[in-house]
Amino acid sequence: RLYREKPNDVEVSDILEALATELGCLDEVVALIEDQVDGIHDSRVRLQLFMKLGRLHDEALNEPDEAEASYERALDIDPGYEPALDGLMNLALADERFDKQLNVYERKIRGVSGSDEKRELLWKMFEIWEGEIGDESRAIATLERIRLFEPDDVPTLESLCRLYRSHGEHRHLVEMLTHLAGVVADEDKQVELYR
Repeated sequence: RLYREKPNDVEVSDILEALATELGCLDEVVALIEDQVDGIHDSRVRLQLFMKLGRLHDEALNEPDEAEASYERALDIDPGYEPALDGLMNLALADERFDKQLNVYERKIRGVSGSDEKRELLWKMFEIWEGEIGDESRAIATLERIRLFEPDDVPTLESLCRLYRSHGEHRHLVEMLTHLAGVVADEDKQVELYR
């Protein structure tokens, strides 16, 4: 009753959740919050409630599809909301859904401005494309995206050389090797590149 009278009060929903956990009736609390959340006009409160619903569906009720839907509703309010993206990533990791992991990384990339953060996220995408999915063309395309803002990144250049060599793309391989040789200062390493 208290929650129905004060659905905008996040503290009340926290108390309700604690009580429901103790009594073993979380599904009823989730249903109550879901009924009330659309009538709330404060977007910050709605965001927090969708996050709570996502967490409860995921961790307490073992309902990953409903958890995903709740996190997506939070992202409808704030498309770059990191905790909601993390919630989606945790669901994708638990289910080994590489397509969903890639989707979350793309969404995270849109929200970051630093090249180090973008490189890290793109590198994770590269590892999925190459190691998990086995799509070397997509792996190459992802590495080329890193080169757009970090053209001299040695691990990226080395990986491109390896992939171009395995694909028999000799023109691209020569281009990468030449660029890499100009970036690497160690002469022994330069000689090793052309072997």
